Amino acid sequence: MIPSSHRAIPAPRWESSFFAFVREELAPTPARWRATLRLTTIALLGIALTQYLHLPGGLYLVIFLFAVNMPDAWPSLSKAVLRGLGTLSGGFFVIFTILAFADQPWWIFLTQAGVIAATLFFSRTTTVPYAVILSGFTFVLLLPNLSGSPTTSLDSAVWLVVIITLGSVLGTLAQLYLWPDNPEQLLLGQLARRLRTSAEILDRVLQAPNGPPPTELTPTVATQLATQLDLLASAEARSPWLRQRHPEQARLITTLERLLLDSRSLEKVVWDSGQPLTADQQQELRQIRDECSLRAEALEREEAPAEVRVPPPFSTDVGADPVPTLLRRLRQILQIMDACLGFLRLGRQEATSWKDGLEPLREPLSPRLLFTPACHQKNYDALRYALKGTLAGMICYLIYHALNWPGISTSVAVCILVAQSSIGAGYTRALLIFGGAVVGGLAALLMIVILMPNLFGLASFLAVTLVVVFAAAWISTGTGRTAYMGVQMVMAFSLVVLATPGKALALAPAGDRIVGVLLGIVVMSVIDLALWPSFAGNGLRRKLVETLQSLAQLARVSSTSNWMNARSAAFQVHSNVAAALNLYSDWQLEFGQEARKSESERERLLDLTYRLEDLFLALLAVLRQRKILPLDSRSGPESAPAADQLIARTLDTLATCLTQGTPGPNPLRLAYQLPEQQPADVADAYRELLRYYQNLERAVNDVQIHALTAFSAPSIEPANASPQLIVKKAES
Repeated sequence: MIPSSHRAIPAPRWESSFFAFVREELAPTPARWRATLRLTTIALLGIALTQYLHLPGGLYLVIFLFAVNMPDAWPSLSKAVLRGLGTLSGGFFVIFTILAFADQPWWIFLTQAGVIAATLFFSRTTTVPYAVILSGFTFVLLLPNLSGSPTTSLDSAVWLVVIITLGSVLGTLAQLYLWPDNPEQLLLGQLARRLRTSAEILDRVLQAPNGPPPTELTPTVATQLATQLDLLASAEARSPWLRQRHPEQARLITTLERLLLDSRSLEKVVWDSGQPLTADQQQELRQIRDECSLRAEALEREEAPAEVRVPPPFSTDVGADPVPTLLRRLRQILQIMDACLGFLRLGRQEATSWKDGLEPLREPLSPRLLFTPACHQKNYDALRYALKGTLAGMICYLIYHALNWPGISTSVAVCILVAQSSIGAGYTRALLIFGGAVVGGLAALLMIVILMPNLFGLASFLAVTLVVVFAAAWISTGTGRTAYMGVQMVMAFSLVVLATPGKALALAPAGDRIVGVLLGIVVMSVIDLALWPSFAGNGLRRKLVETLQSLAQLARVSSTSNWMNARSAAFQVHSNVAAALNLYSDWQLEFGQEARKSESERERLLDLTYRLEDLFLALLAVLRQRKILPLDSRSGPESAPAADQLIARTLDTLATCLTQGTPGPNPLRLAYQLPEQQPADVADAYRELLRYYQNLERAVNDVQIHALTAFSAPSIEPANASPQLIVKKAES
């Protein structure tokens, strides 16, 4: 990585960083206005209906309208059905639990523990995580209200389930048909803003060291990677065609992250040196800056580059002067970006006319099954995650029952929401939930004490409620970093103001809501830190090792020419890469020992993720070419399976070396020989296959070198007698 002392860079004041973060998080955009107006409109209609008809449980309608409008919960018709089924299953399981165990509280305790554990485990090991979360959330939200009242009738319980399901379905349908947004266009817009941010940094480099000093990226800009991955997943859920181009789009997202980081590295290097760039370097940098701006405009228009040049191998080698290296890398990144944008040129008509044999490895990228390959009893990360969340939830359950304080029962639901895959993500979620509960509770308190005595009729009530609902909707339609605050804000407000339509309002629920949220956060945080603490840095390393193992499995399966299994193995690689990028984003939010690790270490692991994507694309190219080779069994490349097995062994060995901290395997060396006396089309197919294998060999060796560097393992051993592979004509 690029060394930089940063001694001359003034440290940003915390209040400046905070207000810059708030400005960016609350900044208006056309998409945000549409989403806010959509959510506010449907929520006010729901409030007006429940208040006018004095419908019980109307607050749950509003809560679930907001819950299904999270930035990471984009809709589709299939998702609407799954969310409805998830909500219904959670609600009716509550009814079954009450009917079966009304006089057996310990069975209710064990049943709730099982539901929480299943919710958390299957939210990480199924293809419908949001529906699973909604099911568990419905259960823990309704159970205290129904089990705590012996006089509650079955009709009332069923009515609450219907109201919650209605809120879930209406929220999804509103997203689909009321000023809908296209997640693909939003993703390209975010990537375009990423390019413009890089162009602004490069413009400051041209003025250095006489211009403004470097400034740290705000958390919103620094952690947009997770939001972009969510948008990509949402776009693919709506468009089967886009699923066929997932690797290129994921590579594009990571490429622009690399562009931003290298632009910042160049700015810091030039600022620390105190010397301006030479005239030639300034001219080259102006061209790169202008190309960034032009590519941003092209992305917003969804235009692919007219010409794509094959980029040279990406390098992080640094010489005595890092400036030329960084300039070369910036130019290289733009070429890689152009190569990733080819899917924009192909046209959507390919979705129904896929004839070239790529189908088994491209579509579908996500299996049309309920359970992912990660759903097994040896997935210890998911099991630990479920156990911690269950333990925290049941501690809260015992506390509010021991205190006979049902008002704080929402602490159990908070444990489900706060439970995250890393300390950083959980810490951020906890702050958002608590902040939203406090703001929503204070808004309800203000309305009851000051405004309510002066309100007359439903119209004035809705006018005041509109302000709170609009503010909560504006926050919840922002990025994933702050959206949960808006949801919690409307939940706290609804539990106080909308709980009893047509009756006098009490202040106690507002305080109970805040205490319940605080209890859930404290218990979950203590459990998270005390029991198998999962820091994002360690999780990222483990996930990269798992990615290597899944790539080895993909190569191993391909040696058998079982393309259906290869498709499943490819899906596992996709999942691991996405999880690794999310952990990288979470790492920037953490505190304590892991957060004090150098920024360069994070960048090294991101760089390794970048190269694993390279390796994945190279392996997919080999597999696709092998799939479409016009060869029969008598003239087939009998050594290609041996090459796949050798690649699989090399990657497995590297994964073991990274885990144990031992020297890596010898570099991969494959020797090739073209078949003789073959038809022209067969010879061309061989040449293309050999070219892909050579590119794959380079990618494997590149990953080996940088994996050992990123994990701070011993240097790679020199090659002795590297295995040789000859691709030759089969015997007749």
